[in-house]
Amino acid sequence: LEGIDACFSPGVDNFKNFEDQLANQYGIKCHMCDFTSDLDKFRTPLVEGMQTFKKKWLDVDGSNDSISLKEWVEELSLDVDKDLILQIDIEGAEYRNLLAADSSTLERFRIIVIELHGLGKFKSPEIFSKEVGPLLAKLNKTHVPIHAHPNNCCGDAIDPETGLNIPSVIEMTYLRRDRFK
Repeated sequence: LEGIDACFSPGVDNFKNFEDQLANQYGIKCHMCDFTSDLDKFRTPLVEGMQTFKKKWLDVDGSNDSISLKEWVEELSLDVDKDLILQIDIEGAEYRNLLAADSSTLERFRIIVIELHGLGKFKSPEIFSKEVGPLLAKLNKTHVPIHAHPNNCCGDAIDPETGLNIPSVIEMTYLRRDRFK
């Protein structure tokens, strides 16, 4: 985490344990957004000078209630030479947001921690090929997956052809490729 300037964390709900630890233990600024959250309902108050919150969706639709990843990063992290963390849990909207993000924005993130939803879509090759496959291919161009584990929140499915157990949700951590020797 040395040299990380800030964490961008869309989808925080009303708790921010990860962001509190980054701010308090590591001195990393944390920028959060979630239209379903309210500051007065957060379990812990914002750490003054270290945390910001926008009551907005992370989205590419251009509405007043949303902000794109590029707009958000450009607004709050002006020094393009500083590394960032992206911690994203936005219930399926991760696909359209990250697929719409340009490479220069994604490359700002040294670490990407992502919860991928709806993996049961593998049953529909057309849907899978429009979201999950393209997103993984895009991330793999600039980042390397270093950790993955299924989330037991939403069940799983057995692929009838291979017998593989496919979780509905998987949590993955990526590290930017230039961090490897």
